[in-house]
Amino acid sequence: MLFEKVRVNVSNCGVNSVDLQVCQGEFEVKPKLPFVPGFEVAGEVTEVGSAVTNFRKGDRVIGLNKDLYSGFAQQCVLSQKV
Repeated sequence: MLFEKVRVNVSNCGVNSVDLQVCQGEFEVKPKLPFVPGFEVAGEVTEVGSAVTNFRKGDRVIGLNKDLYSGFAQQCVLSQKV
């Protein structure tokens, strides 16, 4: 199993129409409840998976977390895919 994800301390998170639609149950993708909304995030990498090659601890990043959401939390996990 490859760990291609990074943990990010979230400093900012966008609130957009997808977040609103998901929260209202009106979006085509319905995450399993309970879930934390938040699609677009910005913050600092605090931890990297063993297979991560594009990022290091301390990097400032922005990302889309369309599979896991969770951008409204203090920390979230993002895929390293760029």
